[in-house]
Amino acid sequence: MTVASKQETRVRGGQADAPGRGRPPAALLHLAGLALIILAWQLLSLLSSHLGAPLATIEALGRGFADGWLAEATADTLLHVAGGFGLALAVGVPVGYAIAVNDFAYRVFDPLVQAYGSIPRIVFLPILLTLFGAGGAAKMSMGFLAAVFPILVNVIAGVRTTPQALVRLGRSVELRPWAMAVKIRMRWALPLLLVGMRLGFGIAFVSVVISEYFGSTGGLGVELSAAYAALEPARLFAIVLVTVIVAAVVNTVLLRVDRRLSG
Repeated sequence: MTVASKQETRVRGGQADAPGRGRPPAALLHLAGLALIILAWQLLSLLSSHLGAPLATIEALGRGFADGWLAEATADTLLHVAGGFGLALAVGVPVGYAIAVNDFAYRVFDPLVQAYGSIPRIVFLPILLTLFGAGGAAKMSMGFLAAVFPILVNVIAGVRTTPQALVRLGRSVELRPWAMAVKIRMRWALPLLLVGMRLGFGIAFVSVVISEYFGSTGGLGVELSAAYAALEPARLFAIVLVTVIVAAVVNTVLLRVDRRLSG
C-alpha cells in the first residue's frame, strides 16, 4: 500500500485522526483554569478574614479607578518601569552585542555578567535611595538594574550562536559592520532578545513596585503599603490584581510578537 493510499484510508476510515479532534478549545481550557483559581481564592478567603474575597476585590478595584487613585498609581509605576526598561534596552542590546562578537571581551565580561545575575536586586535599593532620594530616579534606576541582566544574557547568547555559515555569507557579499549586525547577527538573535525583553519587563515591574513599597512618594507599591497598614485586604488584593493584569498583558503582547516573527 502506498503512502497516499494509507492517508486516504485514514481519512475514509474515521475522523478520529484529525488533529485536535475531541479536544476542548484552548479558550475553554483557559476559562476553566481561571474558574478554578477564583474558586480556590474564594475558599481561601472564607478561611481567613485577612484575604480579600473575589467579589470584594472587584468592588475595591472599581472604586479605586472611579476615585482615580488607582489609575494614577498605575500610571506612575508604569511610567518609571517603561523608563527603566527602555534604558535597559538601550544599554543591554549594544553592550551585549559588543561582548558577544569579541572573544576577548566575552572571556573578560561574561563571567561578570553572570555574577551580576546572582545578586538580589533589592540590595541596590538603599544605595539608590541614598543617591536619588525617594523619587522617580530611584525607581527608574531600580527598573534598569532589574531588566538589563536578562536582556544582556539573551543578546549575548543569541549573537554567539549565530551560524558561521550566515556570517561567512555576510562577509562574502561585503556587508558593512552595521549591516552584519542588523541583518544577520541581531536578526538571528531576535527570538532570544524577545525572551529577554519579556523576562526583563516582568522583573523590572516587580522591582519598581518593591522599591515603591519601601521608599517612594507614589505608585502601586505606596498604595500596597497604605492598604496593608490600614488592614484593608480587598483594597490590597485589588492593587495586586492590577499588577497581575498589567504583567500578563505585556507578556502576552511580547509573546505574540515572538510567535509572529518566529512563524
